[in-house]
Amino acid sequence: MARGDRAARCPLARRAAARRGFAGHDWLSPACAALVAPVRGRVVGFGAGTTATLRHYGPPRCLVVVEPDPGVGVEIDHEASALRLPVTVLAARPERLPLPSDAFDVVVSALALCSVADQAAALAEARRVLAPWGRLVFLEHIRSVGLPGRLQDLAAPLWSRLAGGCRPDRRTLPAITAAGFQITELEIVDARGRSLAAPVVRGVATPPDQRFAREARWLRGERT
Repeated sequence: MARGDRAARCPLARRAAARRGFAGHDWLSPACAALVAPVRGRVVGFGAGTTATLRHYGPPRCLVVVEPDPGVGVEIDHEASALRLPVTVLAARPERLPLPSDAFDVVVSALALCSVADQAAALAEARRVLAPWGRLVFLEHIRSVGLPGRLQDLAAPLWSRLAGGCRPDRRTLPAITAAGFQITELEIVDARGRSLAAPVVRGVATPPDQRFAREARWLRGERT
């Protein structure tokens, strides 16, 4: 899949969106549900995993999906209509969000940061559009450590060509903190996997400003 005419897409996300179960990835649908079921308020979703996560959302007040691939945008529209979920689909890339600053409560990144052209720019945009009390929730595969990580480094160029732009060697957690977030929750949902796209982690990151604790508790579904 050429990056110039279609969006890069993680193979895990393609499997999840198509609802295809396959050996070693039975964790994927529950992980998508755990990622977005608690999400509340004004939400921006970006990434190849958006179609897979739509059916797990509760009723957010506002859900905007950023999807550069027109074909996938149509799929998202159809899925949202079937679910009776109000969704606005924007034909844009995560690296340049056509959205106002400080306007959203949650940014959802589902199997996206492995394949965006500029990971730092996408995370900077996520930070920009989030309100000071906002949260970045993410489900991503990341570079491993030791020998597996070195193998991912070696295989990354070929893997990226074969896997639609997906990079198995992305150091995503350090990139999230470098963008000005602090990671407050982190769980490994698939440690070994059956491909180079492992380990997979699910987590929450927030801006370091603690002045909006009440709003943050509301977003987590806690009493304020």
